[in-house]
Amino acid sequence: MIYFADPYPEELLFSAWVRSAEHLRYPNKHMYFAEVRGQSRGMPKPLIDFPCHLRHFVAMLPRPSSYTADTLIQYHTLYPYYRPFLSIDRAQLLYEKMCGEDGKRIYWCTRLMNTSIPRKGWFRYCPGCVEEDRSMYGECYWHRLHQIHGVLVCPKHHLMLVSCTPEEQHLADQAFMPANRLLFPKSTEWVLLPPEMEMAERIATQIAFLLEHPQLKLDTDLGHRYRLLLERGHFLTSSETIWISKVIEAFQSMFSQSLLQALQCEFDPQTPTYMTWLGRLLKHRTMCQHPLLHVLTIMLLQGSIDKFFRPLEPTPQPFGSGPWPCLNPTCPYYHELSITVCQVYHEGKARRCTGHFMCSCGFKYVRIFRDDIDQGDVSRLNEHTNIDYRDDYTDYVRNKRGNSSGWQVRTGTMTKMRLWGPLMRKLGCPICTMQLVRITRNRRRPPLPVTYSY
Repeated sequence: MIYFADPYPEELLFSAWVRSAEHLRYPNKHMYFAEVRGQSRGMPKPLIDFPCHLRHFVAMLPRPSSYTADTLIQYHTLYPYYRPFLSIDRAQLLYEKMCGEDGKRIYWCTRLMNTSIPRKGWFRYCPGCVEEDRSMYGECYWHRLHQIHGVLVCPKHHLMLVSCTPEEQHLADQAFMPANRLLFPKSTEWVLLPPEMEMAERIATQIAFLLEHPQLKLDTDLGHRYRLLLERGHFLTSSETIWISKVIEAFQSMFSQSLLQALQCEFDPQTPTYMTWLGRLLKHRTMCQHPLLHVLTIMLLQGSIDKFFRPLEPTPQPFGSGPWPCLNPTCPYYHELSITVCQVYHEGKARRCTGHFMCSCGFKYVRIFRDDIDQGDVSRLNEHTNIDYRDDYTDYVRNKRGNSSGWQVRTGTMTKMRLWGPLMRKLGCPICTMQLVRITRNRRRPPLPVTYSY
């Protein structure tokens, strides 16, 4: 059996092990970690973010014990910070390596070996948390949130985190001295400006949410969710490709350059936009990026981690929910809600939204979406509607001339046609606004591709 001091809330498992060895007064704390791993040889150094051999450690605890390997992983390691942004296979492999006795290549599971963001820095702490822990528990400890790269501010006390000095780092990381013997109040040398401080605190709050909710799960693929959010944010071109320069512009307007430099997430001006970390994350390598990069991207596209992992709300239909009215004066369903299908398109570089409607009588019209009008107001539909009378004209001509089926129509010119006037009066449309057509044989107009259907 092995002695284990109960970990405090949000305490790193490494910190609890160091405190346990300190309580036992081990002359060499490496001996305690050898017992944790079940290996008597060598001088093993435990991993701070992804500790291993947890099944063996739990089995060595005195009975009865309320601790399981899953409890320690979910609430006292950094695994919940990485898991939502790993593939299912990678996340499961990382979990098994932490539970098992084979901790080799454990960082390979995260696929972050070549990232520019450091995996681990010096120990950091919040002066407010140190005082609060000593008043509540009689000693302070290493908080796991404070050790994550990207957390610059304590979201609880709104204070800048303080990094250990080189001497303190050596004592904590190599000699395994507990935090209570190392940490004393000191002033912060580098302070962010108020707007940057507020944004840094927002980032820390989002990362803390990931740690506090280890069971977060996305209802769809991560890349697919980013795609939907890009579409809703109008970051897609008319050819459905990502407008990456516009995304980077919005990103830089949200996060200041000095804050990005502090997070080591800045963009190199010499690098093409599609080769930046944001371009790679959105286009090519969604699952191979540091969690901090995903957090910043989610804050840009969705606003918060909480909203991102909720089921995505359906997009409001630009032309309302069907059915929609027919505008053909000759149709028995005139101004009645008889059209059940609306095909929505985003056309041109401006991504102008248009809706294409077709009644069962063959009448077609196109509406352009505008925010300043009520899309359900039938009385104003003609003001913002392009009407296609080709099918009505074709039927009218066939009835007059007795033409057989197979005649099609396309855009053209017709300046003199005896049949034009009666048709205009029948449809209630001035001749000057009518699109002129002519009859063609065995010619078909290629249909537009369907993007959305309601």
